[in-house]
Amino acid sequence: MRPSWDEYFMEIVELIKTRSTCLRRQVGALIVKDKRILSTGYNGAPVGCAHCCDIGCLRDQMGIPSGQRQELCRAIHAEQNAIVQAAYSGTSVKGGTMYVTTQPCSLCAKMIINAGIVKIVFRGEYPDELAMDMLKEAGVRVVKYEKDEFTRPQVSGIQTGAARPAIPQQPPQKSQQPPQKSQQQPQQQLPQQPQQQLPQQPQQSQPPPAPAQASGKIQNGPRPKVKD
Repeated sequence: MRPSWDEYFMEIVELIKTRSTCLRRQVGALIVKDKRILSTGYNGAPVGCAHCCDIGCLRDQMGIPSGQRQELCRAIHAEQNAIVQAAYSGTSVKGGTMYVTTQPCSLCAKMIINAGIVKIVFRGEYPDELAMDMLKEAGVRVVKYEKDEFTRPQVSGIQTGAARPAIPQQPPQKSQQPPQKSQQQPQQQLPQQPQQQLPQQPQQSQPPPAPAQASGKIQNGPRPKVKD
């Protein structure tokens, strides 16, 4: 079954988040405009800095609960990374839609508002009521994606989500009906019209040959006998 546009982009976001190096929560985001992807982002340490998966989570070490003190973190959020990547390449995201796997926090919400993004489609919850209040106040449309499970094929041997059920292939069924011979319909013969015989014209009688005229020459031949 062909997916809708929301399903299509949310499936891509689920794949994007697998690049995250966060130990607490993997998040992916992408910005779309006119059904075309402008930029993508996932949460992780800035460029050139050590990843949290290598040196440990600062928030865990400090005992900071989720949804609080977002500034105390080595990583940059997925939404922020998507906006920064668009600015890095000189791409405007004004009027775009952001797809994200988790509800944005208040820091990301402020950047989304000022970037001119007009719609957010998210899936997972995040404990930050201030972010939702600010987005509503700024007129940004927020939609929660209700589909629970994502089904994607494996990529390079790595399982990126719930596998699609294998569809058993049925052997081709042989046709029970014998092949029908093409029946040629006899061609209809048109009745032959009798040929019209033209009336024969009567032959004109040829005149008898003209008698030979006597000439002064004596013809050689037997002479007639003369009776005494």
